[in-house]
Amino acid sequence: MILAPLALALAPSLVFQDLDALDARIAEVGQALPVDRRLKLPRCASSPEITQAGPSALAVRCADAGWRILVPLTVSAAPSVAEADIRKGDLVDLSITGEGFSVSTTATALEDGRKGRALRLKAEGSAPAITASVMGTGKARLDLGN
Repeated sequence: MILAPLALALAPSLVFQDLDALDARIAEVGQALPVDRRLKLPRCASSPEITQAGPSALAVRCADAGWRILVPLTVSAAPSVAEADIRKGDLVDLSITGEGFSVSTTATALEDGRKGRALRLKAEGSAPAITASVMGTGKARLDLGN
C-alpha cells in the first residue's frame, strides 16, 4: 500500500516521453521552440527521428510509438537549418575592414547564418557580440565603413 503513491509518481516518466530530453535532442538539429508541455506523448523506445518539415518547422517522429509532431523553428532559424552556411557554435574566419586597414581573427557563431545575411559572432576577448555578414561557409566580414 505504501508503494502505490510512489508507483503513481514514477508512472508518467515510464509511460510518457520526457519532453526536456526531447527538447535537448531537437536542439542538436536546429533552433526550435520548446515542445508544448501539454502534450502527453507515449514514450519512444528508440531515438525520435528529426527532419526538416518546410521552411519554418522540424518534424519529430517516433515510429515505434506511432506519433509525429511539428515543432516551429525560432525566427532566426526559420530560413532552414539545412541551408545554413555557418552553424551556431562554429568557428568562423572573420575579416574586419575599415579605411586603410584590414584585420582577420577567429570568432564563434552565436546563431546559424546563411550567405548574405547578418550573423552575430563573439570574437575571443571582445565583450559585446559582433554582427557581421556571412560570406560563405565558415567566413564572415565586418565592414566598418570607408
